[in-house]
Amino acid sequence: MALLLAFSTLIFGIGLIIVLTKPHALFVLVGIELMLSAAGFNFIAFSHSDVTPAQGQTFVLFIIAMAVCETAVALALLWKIYQYHGTVALNELQQKHSSLFAEDLPHQRSANATDAPSASTHETDYSLA
Repeated sequence: MALLLAFSTLIFGIGLIIVLTKPHALFVLVGIELMLSAAGFNFIAFSHSDVTPAQGQTFVLFIIAMAVCETAVALALLWKIYQYHGTVALNELQQKHSSLFAEDLPHQRSANATDAPSASTHETDYSLA
């Protein structure tokens, strides 16, 4: 049991390091999956010391089902983000997001600016379709 808990801690630590350090969304998704797998290993390890080991195995099946659903939704979202922005690098998406919404916010206008549209104002379609 101690070996399985040590392995689970190692896998969880690797997943956490990946989530905290990698700037790419796919790597973050892999890190989350590693952390969910580590939780499953913990359930298996503790179910061996329980009277009814099927409880831990049942939780592991729920973790696997949740991980599959989470991966399917996340990959679909990443695909749409890639189609729209051309990248899934989190730092580039954050830069695009901050520059996109910082263009003409009301609280950032100067006191001399009027509400009339200027020649540089343009309409942009931000829909995903």
